Amino acid sequence: MPPATALMLKALEPEGRRAEQELNDFFRAFCVEAVDDIYKKHADLLAAVYKIFGGSKTPPGKPKYMALGEFQLLLELANAQTTGFLLRNSAWAFRMGMMCQTDESGASRFQEMSLVEFQMGVGAVAFLAARATSSSLVPTVKRLVQLLAAAMKERKDKPPK
Repeated sequence: MPPATALMLKALEPEGRRAEQELNDFFRAFCVEAVDDIYKKHADLLAAVYKIFGGSKTPPGKPKYMALGEFQLLLELANAQTTGFLLRNSAWAFRMGMMCQTDESGASRFQEMSLVEFQMGVGAVAFLAARATSSSLVPTVKRLVQLLAAAMKERKDKPPK
């Protein structure tokens, strides 16, 4: 079994390195003052979007969180694909926004997106859409925030079913 495991890990190593490089590129593009300024300006809006679209999967008595399905629905309703984002990458953007957890096999926390993780996930969507450098990420984040605001307004205006 150990030799087979070693062979499997060796075969997966290039994909792991590619994913690691993509995350490093994302952090380099995302963690800049211009993007931070957008997030500061729209902090209340992003919190409202998170609150409206998240929480439907949260069990009673637990703190509200956003699940993957809620994140995917939001991106679909916001027409995130108009930024160049491929909706099939929504789970990857969700995961890019999530913080690593110490025990991802014995708890569900790794599937429960907090507000801060949501903000990172939105940045990941913009990054994947723009295949970004920080200069191309800024206009994509701005456009994505507009789309999220429109989706929120539309959701609030619809009467409950």
